[in-house]
Amino acid sequence: MIIRKDRVRELKCDVLVVGGGAAGMTAALAAQRQTSSVTVVSNSPLGASSATTMAGGGITLPSETFTPEEFISEVMRCGADINDRKLVKAVAETSPTIFKRLCEEIHLPIWKRDKYTFGIIPDEKARMAGYHLASGMAREIKAHGIRCVEDFTLVDLILDDDTCVGCLGISDDGTLYLVRSKSVVLATGGYAGIYLRNDNPPGITGNGLILAFEAGAQLRDMEFIQFVPGFDDPQLPETIFQPPPFPAGLKVVNSKGDDIFRKHFQEEIDLNEAILRYRDRLTLALKRECDSGESVMVEFSGVNEVDWNRYYCLKLLSYYQNYERGKPIGISPIAHFTMGGVVIDERARTSVKGLFAAGEVAGGLHGANRMSGVALTECLVFGEIAGKSASEYSKECDINLDKICEGVYEDKIADFWALEGLTNGKNSPLALYKRLQRYVWTYLSPIREATSLKQFKTKLEQFKKDVAEGFRVEDVRDLKRVIRLRKMLALIDIVRLACELREESRGGHYRSDYPAQNDEDWRKSIFLEKKEGKLSHYSRRTDL
Repeated sequence: MIIRKDRVRELKCDVLVVGGGAAGMTAALAAQRQTSSVTVVSNSPLGASSATTMAGGGITLPSETFTPEEFISEVMRCGADINDRKLVKAVAETSPTIFKRLCEEIHLPIWKRDKYTFGIIPDEKARMAGYHLASGMAREIKAHGIRCVEDFTLVDLILDDDTCVGCLGISDDGTLYLVRSKSVVLATGGYAGIYLRNDNPPGITGNGLILAFEAGAQLRDMEFIQFVPGFDDPQLPETIFQPPPFPAGLKVVNSKGDDIFRKHFQEEIDLNEAILRYRDRLTLALKRECDSGESVMVEFSGVNEVDWNRYYCLKLLSYYQNYERGKPIGISPIAHFTMGGVVIDERARTSVKGLFAAGEVAGGLHGANRMSGVALTECLVFGEIAGKSASEYSKECDINLDKICEGVYEDKIADFWALEGLTNGKNSPLALYKRLQRYVWTYLSPIREATSLKQFKTKLEQFKKDVAEGFRVEDVRDLKRVIRLRKMLALIDIVRLACELREESRGGHYRSDYPAQNDEDWRKSIFLEKKEGKLSHYSRRTDL
């Protein structure tokens, strides 16, 4: 047995925050300021290995050069007008104040990158700029004495009737945690990790989303996945191409020497503008070149010595041992961000009592595509809102954690021990995990169509049969893969269905059999929920 039955630890708190990135840490600090007892559980060491630490550091919000009205308009434009306008408005109204306080609290070094966006200044060690934000917030968490459990994998949410009252999880040392809480804030990130090519930290596969869904929360916009240029070069790691800004005049060409922007955009545009404002169009251009057998490269031959030392994105390249300065770098699409997620309102409440959500796990703000720099802004704003809302709820609710029926918790633990029955099979969890990622990359690529989506459904049915045969689990790491794989499989079913339902192309969703954007029929979002144990869906507008 991988997890011993004598290694069960119980914790209690007013507010449980699941997730150790910017959204989760912001929520924890906000709840703690409301004098609530707070516990943070994190998939990795706090401030060391989340999507926040890997962020390029752009934070887009209203400022003296970018009015709240302009912010709302531009975010809605990028989202192809199916965003939840109420959420966009909440960010526009509150983000400047929240950002200013954060900069003062953790001494965040920033600069004004352009009209829209502030940039976090990277340090001399050339770590990703988001490291400053994550490490600074982690120091604040520890300074305020907030309890943290690191290397924690979420197994399940716990419900008492229709109210969320905690969670079950396991840690790397083999401890099974039962956390009783009056409220829960989900800040577990998105699901770009379901793709074979992705730039997310390990484990970002939508575990929190599917557990919220199974608890009764609605999901929305699950078909919208944002891809960006990623390294496609044997010299370099399979991760995101460097964050902008880039020197003016960098050329992006295919193996025939054709300028990609002139060929696919038919207008004057550079790499900065393409990545910051037209990621969906750039992704399609790269995918079409790759599908036609062409490779795509960024040329650096015209970059002078001053720019090599001035631009952070170029400076980072010099830290890759095998990279020869000035040599072209191959690029192709890589999964980066997911716009879909748990449905929330302006107070970060889900449709499940006591359950709140913040950051990439939540849907609605970005619509069909995300504007560059708004991901971190979302984390800070809705992290703050979720922390406050959860704290207020925990004070107002009539929940006595000591008197909740023990069966509620015991049943969840029994379900976990039943999972051990699947750990005596022959399948390698890692092999199945990679196989499923390859399927997703093949059938839910940036360019989709009805035939391949139906083929994928057949593939998934066979894959489920293989999963039912059990796994060969040798340690806690394997057990964590099994837990993630089973939830990931359920989530992928939902993503595939959403891709099939939307018979048009919009933002981060492109159908080759429906290549046009159809505002008359599809200027609305697809909502998915569980009714009487079955997956159901409907669509409606939220941009008004």
